[in-house]
Amino acid sequence: MKKKVLFVFRGLPFHINDGAKQRLYSMIDSYKENGYVIDVLVYFPIRSIKYLFNYKKVLRTDVNWIFAPHIPVTFSKSFYILSYLFSSFIYMCISRFRRYDIIQSEGQGNFCVYTPKYSKLVVDFHGDSYDEFLLRYPGRESFARLLLKDMKGSLVRANHVIFVSENLKLQFEKYFEKPINNYSIISCGVDLSRFAGTSDVKDFPYTDKIVLGYLGGLQKWQCIETIVDIVMSLREKCDDIYFVLYTNFDIPKSLGDKLIQMGPDNYMVKNLSFDMVADNLPLLDAGFLIRENLVLNIVSSPTKILEYLAAGVPIICNHYSGDYSRSVEHGKNGFIFNGFTPTEEEKVELLKYLRKVKANRLEYAMECRYAVKDREFSSEFTSFVSKINA
Repeated sequence: MKKKVLFVFRGLPFHINDGAKQRLYSMIDSYKENGYVIDVLVYFPIRSIKYLFNYKKVLRTDVNWIFAPHIPVTFSKSFYILSYLFSSFIYMCISRFRRYDIIQSEGQGNFCVYTPKYSKLVVDFHGDSYDEFLLRYPGRESFARLLLKDMKGSLVRANHVIFVSENLKLQFEKYFEKPINNYSIISCGVDLSRFAGTSDVKDFPYTDKIVLGYLGGLQKWQCIETIVDIVMSLREKCDDIYFVLYTNFDIPKSLGDKLIQMGPDNYMVKNLSFDMVADNLPLLDAGFLIRENLVLNIVSSPTKILEYLAAGVPIICNHYSGDYSRSVEHGKNGFIFNGFTPTEEEKVELLKYLRKVKANRLEYAMECRYAVKDREFSSEFTSFVSKINA
């Protein structure tokens, strides 16, 4: 009889193809490759409700989806308690729907109070929810401590925990002043087969330019306006710079104004579905990943690091860009700023680097792809499965 896994995800906007959803899909693929049958319990936010009755259009159909409403926890302590009790009750019922060998809760697990004794509970931590909350609501320290309590409770309830980076694991140990031994590191890896066979030469009208780009969302922490500012400052020194923005988000007015200032012949905005990413990323000569000096960034594992590299695209980043150091080497397959934004001296050096990349595009593409040859999501997952089944 095949083993069974139940994924549990509170607050997943399942209609959006963001990094959290892609990580979930990578997990699903890896479990399926190891012979598991998959169910997914999604506590959906209210903004996803209109997609609920046509969920097969926005979700894969090879797993069994179970839906329950998510009660937001950040409005007040009363909402927090109500959400906790409701989530716990639903979890108790669904966790007994089948005899699951593994129950994996994404991001949090303190509400998984009534885990059956025959199931192993795994909690997959994507980030530091305590620090993220305080960044958004700096005056609500007392409420943030409830999230810290949740994090500690998740560690206590879990048979095994997963962190996206070693830095995140160290941050948890710092909070709770206790070593964590029952853990695995599964970073946001990449499916290299998606990028196999993609051409380095495309039917693209700007091949004579140095094409810089960004792939992803436009949330504040993505620092897209800072990226555009950097591009504009580079254009002041070299008018061969062209900018491509790949995003499915609506362009806010402030960003739109900056793009207009750049000039209509100097940039392009294009929406990409997941299946279009591998064919479009190689158009870039370099891709941006800029982060602020914040704990939530330093402990992260951005998916786009490996997507850029797998597509043969060098990365322009800084020292706060998550676990970049595992794959990016300055001057080879990327350029790393020392601070949040580049100094004037770094801009000059960056332009020298970009000209080398442009003149030797295939060589640098090979350098990028070589850096991720061992970063398949499945390889770190295999190590995790061997631990959980030991």
